[in-house]
Amino acid sequence: NLIHGIYVLNGAHNNTIGGTSAGTGNSIKFNTQAGIAISGSTTVNNAILGNAITENGGLGIDLNLDGITTNDLPANLDADAGANNLQNFPVLYTAVTTNNTIAIRGAIDSTANTTFRLEFFNNPLGTEDPTGHGEGRIFLFAVDVTTNASGHADFDLAPMSAIVAANNRISSTATVNLGGGNYGSTSEFSMNLPAVAAGPSNTAPSTTQIVNEDTALVFSSANGNAITVTDSMSNDTRLEVTLTSINGILTLASMTGITVLSGANGSTNMVLVGTESAINNALNGLIYMPSANYHGAANVQVTS
Repeated sequence: NLIHGIYVLNGAHNNTIGGTSAGTGNSIKFNTQAGIAISGSTTVNNAILGNAITENGGLGIDLNLDGITTNDLPANLDADAGANNLQNFPVLYTAVTTNNTIAIRGAIDSTANTTFRLEFFNNPLGTEDPTGHGEGRIFLFAVDVTTNASGHADFDLAPMSAIVAANNRISSTATVNLGGGNYGSTSEFSMNLPAVAAGPSNTAPSTTQIVNEDTALVFSSANGNAITVTDSMSNDTRLEVTLTSINGILTLASMTGITVLSGANGSTNMVLVGTESAINNALNGLIYMPSANYHGAANVQVTS
């Protein structure tokens, strides 16, 4: 297409491009200019929902046909006029991926006491718009948020099911949710945010472990007090783990596949390298031997 993929103008209003049900989204790509262009101060309440918008010569969504329309200041309560009311887009703070889930945090500043449908998109590295805003190659999911009397709403999404590689670019749009399955104006795409890989996580006993004088304490799955390390981004690749103890020494259950970078097995501090499975085998049966005459809480720190 030598111009815009879809052009909404001359006061057209209350239209929906795409939809919220499976299969209603459009694929809007390979246009010389914008994927979707909306112009005219009375061309409002046009909802853009659930589409795949990518590889267009202009912006994925262009309000007013003037390039990126920056958000107005929060104190203005998004009162500026223009195409689709120049709806403000969300601002993304963090996007943490495990390859199979993604957790996204951000905010929107717009009209007060208004519910918005926020849609999130995945742009594999190299397919993002050169402006740094969008586009929206792969639709991921949507959530509703409601602004307060100051027009502000934070969102901190728990991990949602989504296949997103680290360094892919996450983008988002905001659409006024009018209720009853009806929607109003949609924003341009937000500034992209690189997805970052979630780091390893450690699991420790949920209760304080008490050691008796001159008696070893064993951390293991059999005893219900195992210490484990998990890296959601790895396929059993190598991890580095630091073990530190106070008032006692630590002895690994296994040294198979383990390299000690510093410290020593049978000491109060050691840095280990090994695959996730090798490290967990070493930790399953970890022995804490208290110092002479010590009894009380076993203090073991695990850093991965």
